[in-house]
Amino acid sequence: MSQKEKLIKKYTTYPLPVEVKFEEFVKYLEICGFHQTAVKGSHHMFFHKEYNLNVSIATMNGKNVKARYIEIVNELMKKREAKS
Repeated sequence: MSQKEKLIKKYTTYPLPVEVKFEEFVKYLEICGFHQTAVKGSHHMFFHKEYNLNVSIATMNGKNVKARYIEIVNELMKKREAKS
């Protein structure tokens, strides 16, 4: 199993991790097609060009991301893929 497949499995299989490292979560977002557009303090803005989606991810101490943000991204992707 490739590293990309392991990362996708980690973020789409329940139970989701309680907290994850921000750098690792950014890799997952990039795999999903998002790219970072702006940073305002602890909030990082990401945009998905194909689906025209914006999402704001807040970090804790600049290092970690709560599981709720993983759920939000997964829900957005499922909704958009269902419409396609």
